[in-house]
Amino acid sequence: MSISFAQASTARIEAARYDGLANRMTSVQVTLFTQWSQADAEGDQKLADFYEEQFPEPLKTAFAAWQQDPTAGNPFSLPEYQIPASQLAQESDALADAKYQEALDNNQRGDNYTILTVLFASVLFFAAMSGRVKASSSQVVLLSVAGVLFVVAVGFLIAFPKLI
Repeated sequence: MSISFAQASTARIEAARYDGLANRMTSVQVTLFTQWSQADAEGDQKLADFYEEQFPEPLKTAFAAWQQDPTAGNPFSLPEYQIPASQLAQESDALADAKYQEALDNNQRGDNYTILTVLFASVLFFAAMSGRVKASSSQVVLLSVAGVLFVVAVGFLIAFPKLI
């Protein structure tokens, strides 16, 4: 359980790191595109060309596609604009969710086996107490309680998932 929680935490941190990287990359690329757009609107083709040469991937590819169809709004809304860090962030986040659920499942399994331990300890307690009482009717009652608890505990043990 603790290993799965630690792995989930590590994956969340990694997802946040990738998400921050993707946000920084997008911010830089939006700024470059805005600068290009301003230079283009002002008719400064030399400056616009300079900014266009500075476009990193995936903006360069998305920009070329956008120039073919400028009605698409902007290059950032096109499917060609995919930042790999965003995909890695989503994958790390999905891994974190899976590891967190695995940790919760392991926690429940541990709780189940703790209950079994208490049930089997109760069986031993009632069986031992039956030998200490003098009245035979009390002995039968205590042994019957121990027997019922034993059957219930074995039933649970059979129903629980096995570690192997």
